[in-house]
Amino acid sequence: MKNTIILIPVLLFIVYINADYTPCAAGNPVLTDAGPYGGGDGTAENPYQIYTAEQMNEIGANPNDWNRNFILMKDIDLSEYKGETFNIIGSYTDNSNNHPFSGVFDGNNNTIKNFSYTSIGKDYIGIFGYVSGVYAHIKNLSIHQATASVLSLDFLEVELSPIVALKTVTYREQTISGG
Repeated sequence: MKNTIILIPVLLFIVYINADYTPCAAGNPVLTDAGPYGGGDGTAENPYQIYTAEQMNEIGANPNDWNRNFILMKDIDLSEYKGETFNIIGSYTDNSNNHPFSGVFDGNNNTIKNFSYTSIGKDYIGIFGYVSGVYAHIKNLSIHQATASVLSLDFLEVELSPIVALKTVTYREQTISGG
């Protein structure tokens, strides 16, 4: 008798999915592409989830997301950002060249504290520097111990009118100065 060796090829598939793993309410996994945020996809039904100061700062670094939906999942301390290191959300330079935050930011009854920003010659500063748009909405948010300073500026304009549908935002212990 002859012995025959049969070789069976084994295929190995390696699949890489560039997405975050987020468990849904039922416990089944849901894949999302949350980018630099803590979960969600930026839609009204599944807003980007913000858990950390770094994720909050990333909103300002990603202007293409400024028309999306965000939800703050817990209190955030921004004390690690000093001077001009925090990426302001929304920018206004003149009537023809501005990029407002036009999305929804739901503070989810959480607090952002210890925001500090010192600028030389830059206006429209704050966590949200410029907010405008039919659907722009900041709600259910407390801001504690915020300081914004502008040095060597001809004028300082502090105006909330560009913020559309500002609801349930609490400000405590703020300092705004200019000179």
